[in-house]
Amino acid sequence: YHVNAFVYPGEFKRSKGTFRELDLCIARVASDVEPWYEFRTRRGLFDKRPRHIFSAADFANPDAGSTYAFSGRVKPERHDADTFVSEMNVYPGLKFAQTNAETHEFLLPVPHPGHEAFRGCSGAPMVSTARKIVGLVTSGCEVDNVVRAIAVTRCIPALKFLLAEGAL
Repeated sequence: YHVNAFVYPGEFKRSKGTFRELDLCIARVASDVEPWYEFRTRRGLFDKRPRHIFSAADFANPDAGSTYAFSGRVKPERHDADTFVSEMNVYPGLKFAQTNAETHEFLLPVPHPGHEAFRGCSGAPMVSTARKIVGLVTSGCEVDNVVRAIAVTRCIPALKFLLAEGAL
């Protein structure tokens, strides 16, 4: 499956005449696309299972009493024309710290390992132990020991507008 053109939603403030892009990129996919996790090697397919899809009922705002996690494929390597390798890392035990505009900040349970450890995690859902998605990972700060995620509730109006306008 090949992804179509990307859309970069933003926010226009009529009263100020300003436009600002959200830290988000989306693409239209067919409604019958089924996401799968596949573990493959040069010798073939070894594992295939459906991926979990979040629905609007799974969206929530973070709270200080919950624990959060995200995951991503990191350390990509290309070994030859047909072989691309990466590692799956899961980062559990984060605590909600604060919200700044549309961005939530989560404290890491250990010292920040540096940006290279997270390269490839952008766009990963930040999920509570109750399986509620509160944001999409965008960045972090080694000094403050945080990972930032754009609030998923902040993205919903832009997505609904784009769907209604036929842009997606």
